[in-house]
Amino acid sequence: MVVAWGLSHAIWESILSQLLNFEELFWGYKRLGMRDTVKCNSN
Repeated sequence: MVVAWGLSHAIWESILSQLLNFEELFWGYKRLGMRDTVKCNSN
């Protein structure tokens, strides 16, 4: 029982960390995209 909970907890932690990493990547790309559009608009 405790082993199963520890295992599921580890799985959830890895899933959450992957989601956070994806969110960081997503916002990084969005920021880059915004910067590119600003550059295009200013030119």
